[in-house]
Formats: sequence, structure tokens, C-alpha cells
Amino acid sequence: NHTGRFMLREGVDRLKDQSYVLFGLSQSQLSKILLPIGGYTKGQIRDFAFEAGLHIANKLDSQEICFIPSGDYRQFIKDKTEPAPGNIIDSEGTIVGSHPGVEFYTVGQRRGLNITPNQLNLPEGTKIFVTGVNPMSKTIMVGTSEDLMGHGVLVDRVNYIDGVAPHGPINIDAKIRYNGIKSSAVLYPDGESAVLRFDDPQRAITPGQAAVFYADDCVLGGGYIDGPVK
Repeated sequence: NHTGRFMLREGVDRLKDQSYVLFGLSQSQLSKILLPIGGYTKGQIRDFAFEAGLHIANKLDSQEICFIPSGDYRQFIKDKTEPAPGNIIDSEGTIVGSHPGVEFYTVGQRRGLNITPNQLNLPEGTKIFVTGVNPMSKTIMVGTSEDLMGHGVLVDRVNYIDGVAPHGPINIDAKIRYNGIKSSAVLYPDGESAVLRFDDPQRAITPGQAAVFYADDCVLGGGYIDGPVK
């Protein structure tokens, strides 16, 4: 930019853009990086490959986890670890069921709970979701779709692309998952942490996921979600 600092921008092809996972780069790292295809769509790159006679021009896109060819991540976890069972609790901490291991659940998940609305004293037909995962206590919290919604996000291990945190609150756009949509928010910097206050409630705020900050198509920085805040 005009100050001589390196910037990180979204790729032209929003469906293939990787800026979300690059928020942790430093100025030193950016100074050594070339991103030559960020200005092209995936279709254009395929055309270039076809014109060059490359056999990968017609290769299908990969949608799965690259190191799990079968796509069955649950079996992969079983093979690599020894998941410990635990309790499923409601918002009041009452035990309503059990699970085979927290590794198999994520916030917003609905399948595999085997919990009925009656167990939560809810009307028949109410959809039940994972609303929290606590690896330390090995507990899964469940609730309704309304319980998944929140405006505030606590973010830690924050990195700013420019190397300097903003002075005071600023209006930004932010994403809280890789394939998510950017949403308007106010960023409150606080050292290596920050709080995001979204204009509209966000669904399934998930600890461990990245929260990435944007100004138009430029990545300002990001960090890792510690959890929702009131």
C-alpha cells in the first residue's frame, strides 16, 4: 500500500478464496510470498491448463479432507485416538444423555444426538442441536436453534496483517467460518485478544474456529474464537 506495508486481499474467485486461512501471516512472511493466481477464477486456470496440454485440466475439484481419502473423519479419529465417552447436558447442566466422545461433535450439529424434545421439556417436534462442546469435562451441551444464535464473539491469539492493532473500536466485516458469509461487526481490540459485536446474530459460534476481519476485500487480521460473549 502507500505506506510500504504489505496487504492481503481476497482472491477474485470467492468460491476458492483462501484469504480466510492466511490471516496469521506476518509482514515478514508476506514480503516473501507470491500469489500469482489470485486474480483469476478457477475456470480461467482450467483454461490455461487445457491450453498448455496439462492432464490435470479436467481433474475434478476436491471437496473432502485431503489426508482422509475415504471422507470418514469419524473413523479416522477412532483409528488415531481413544475418544472418551461423556455426558450430554442441557442449558441448566442437567444430564440428559451420553455420547461416545466430544471429538465427534461440533456446535450446530443435529445428527447423532439421540435426544428427544421431551428430555429437554420442549414441545414435540422441536429440533435439538449441539450448542456447546467442553473437551475438559467431556460434556456436550444441547438446546434449540435459538440457543445457537449470538451477537458477541471473544477472539484470542489475534494477528493483524499490518502488524499494529487498530486504535479503539472500528467497523469491519468478519467471518467466523471458512465458507461463511462476511457480516458487519464492530471490532474492539484488546492486546492479543479482541471482541466482535455483530450487527446481526450469528449462528453456531464455535470455539477453535477462526474469526477473520476484513475491510472491503482486504484482510485486516484475525484470531481464534474462544467463545461467545453476551
